Amino acid sequence: MAMGLRERPVPRPEADGFYLPPYPLPPSEPGTLLRSRRSSVRLVPGVRVPVRCVQILYVSRDASDRPIGVSGTLLVPVGPWRSGPRPLIAYGVGAHGLAPASAPSYLMRRGLDWETMAVGALLARGWAVVVTDYEGSGTPGPHAYTVGASAGHTILDAARAALRHPSAGLSPESAIGILGYSEGGQAAAWAGELQPSYAPELRLRGIAAGGVPRDLAEVARSNEGGPFFAVVLLASIGQATADPSLTFFDVLTEEGRTAVEIATTRSIYRNFARLRGRRLHEFTTLRDPLDDPAWQAALARSRCGRRAPGAPVFIYGGRYDQAVPYTETMGLAEDYRALGADVTTRTYPLEHLGAAVAGLPSAITFLAARLR
Repeated sequence: MAMGLRERPVPRPEADGFYLPPYPLPPSEPGTLLRSRRSSVRLVPGVRVPVRCVQILYVSRDASDRPIGVSGTLLVPVGPWRSGPRPLIAYGVGAHGLAPASAPSYLMRRGLDWETMAVGALLARGWAVVVTDYEGSGTPGPHAYTVGASAGHTILDAARAALRHPSAGLSPESAIGILGYSEGGQAAAWAGELQPSYAPELRLRGIAAGGVPRDLAEVARSNEGGPFFAVVLLASIGQATADPSLTFFDVLTEEGRTAVEIATTRSIYRNFARLRGRRLHEFTTLRDPLDDPAWQAALARSRCGRRAPGAPVFIYGGRYDQAVPYTETMGLAEDYRALGADVTTRTYPLEHLGAAVAGLPSAITFLAARLR
């Protein structure tokens, strides 16, 4: 690590032209690089990670298969990789929030993203890592939070863009691993399910997905009135942003409109504190929005576990997880086994964040075995 005595302030994404995709997007394949620039990542403010780092803007697809611009970060260890093409990990972060300044590419530059420690553990293996910002995070949003197909596309297209970057030193023959927890676990699962049809050229070797919200309707009901209710409101915003036919924004009360406006400008942690104990109907004119058939259909479209993933999967979670029920995470493992997939599971006697930390070493060990 290198200490910096004086560092230039990092502009917020909404004030940084790098994050603004060209309009209209040029005709291009998913994974096409639109632009890139040299960058740096900090473990904490002032402490740089010694790694080759570039920010990327690339083409992906939203849940309706329309082209979108997505930002991300590509990190490559400085040392050489001596046994064939260097492997690449496509990494999906957990929930950060809907605000532009919640984008991991921005937070990692400032040393304010705790998941940089997990990324560092992957880099220590000598692997390259690409971290997507997802749809509408960093780039103009709001972020399509919990929209499964969009998340899967952005993970896979980040890997494509990384392989194509001229200075990364990667190869089309590089083995690919996917890793994510919570929102990242959903993204990893969706990427694994989509890869055989959407990105068959990628040499996907393993998927590690933890704390996975398999069925969003069940996860939402389990969080109503609880400490993590913020994920329900943020997921509603993400789903309605991705699907304009949903009437969520039309049925908001005055308090609901204020809550949505605030939710899209604050980090996930500030939203947890502000929205603790609330219920979705308190912000709408509907008695129970989760009973609305259109909403049930939208949430069902983001359900994981309906297609076999394109590589072996490691699924892990906390038995006492209050944010994503343990039964949902392990239910995904059973779904995959029923589809004939190669599935390994690990349970930790912990809650959501505790299982994320405890499970990371096993997830990396699983990927290492697959990438060999």
